[in-house]
Order: sequence, then C-alpha cells, then structure tokens
Amino acid sequence: MKKYVEFALQIEKETKAGTIIFSGGDTVDGSNNPWLAETEAKMMGFTAKEIIHWKGPKTNIVLEEEAYNTLTNMLYSKQIIDNENEKVIIVCNKAHLLKVVFAAVKVFGLKSTRQRISFCPFSLTTGKIENLKILIKT
Repeated sequence: MKKYVEFALQIEKETKAGTIIFSGGDTVDGSNNPWLAETEAKMMGFTAKEIIHWKGPKTNIVLEEEAYNTLTNMLYSKQIIDNENEKVIIVCNKAHLLKVVFAAVKVFGLKSTRQRISFCPFSLTTGKIENLKILIKT
C-alpha cells in the first residue's frame, strides 16, 4: 500500500493536481494492518500523511469512505469533484485498469472520460503470477 500511495503522491506532484481523493470504504482485509484504519480510504490517508510529513510538500487529501467497489469509488469521488470541467487523474491497480475505465465511462460518460480523465495504472505487485491472479479475479 505504501508504494501505491507514494505513486499517487508522485502523480499529484508531477501534474500539480492539488487534491488527492483516496476512495474506499470498509473493504480492508486482515493483511492490510487492520489496526491502522477502519476503511481503505483512511488507511491510504494515514499512509499519505506519514509520507508527506517526512518527505514532501503539503497536498490536499480528501477521504471518501463510503465506496465498496470500483463503481462506487468513481461515483462518490465524482460527487466530491465540484467542477464538471476539472481534469481528473485516476490512479489504479494496473490489473484493474479495464474495470476502472468501464466504471469511469459509466459514471462520467464516454465523451467526458475521453476529454478530461487520465489513467495512471500502477502494479501493486511485482510478481507476474500474482498480477495474473488479480487480473483473473477482476
């Protein structure tokens, strides 16, 4: 998770996005340090704040804690974004990219997805077999 959050912070820094929305509700499993947070968004938010504290410039971090799957990640995050013309950069697991693109089209619309959304996929794992398992599961 730390490398994933670091990647998101790096993308924010490179693009000067200004705000990162960490989205995810009560989907944290036992392998993700359950003592750290009750939600996936809080877990990523805690990790980001720790990294920012030691390494970097201040970044506006918003937590969306109601989503329970990829589609609702997108839907609830869209509700937070107040400008319909604002550029959106989606950081996601590379193995979930196709699912994320379809969810973006459903929530933002095909035209809007083409014009204002960029996707920055990240491999959560380095093992090819593990990535293949994630892709098949997805």
